[in-house]
Amino acid sequence: MNLNKNEIKVLKSLVNSSAVNGHDFGFTDEYEDCGFSSHQMAGYIGQLSKKGYIELCDNSTDPGTECDAVQFNFTPKAKAALDAVKPRYEVWVD
Repeated sequence: MNLNKNEIKVLKSLVNSSAVNGHDFGFTDEYEDCGFSSHQMAGYIGQLSKKGYIELCDNSTDPGTECDAVQFNFTPKAKAALDAVKPRYEVWVD
């Protein structure tokens, strides 16, 4: 696992938010407060995407339309990372 402590914290936050909202995917503006600014969260979400733990979706509707939030999907790599840390998270849909 190549995640640092803060990236794990952000990934857990995204998973918890996803579970609370009743789905197995997330949006980049929906997360539990974990003590980071919105700019820091954006950076960590970008790192999680770059490292392959989440996949950002292209959900723009019209060219030139600004979108506040981007949908993402968790990858199997994210599940493996969270299964390796405690407590375990059981929000994955098979």
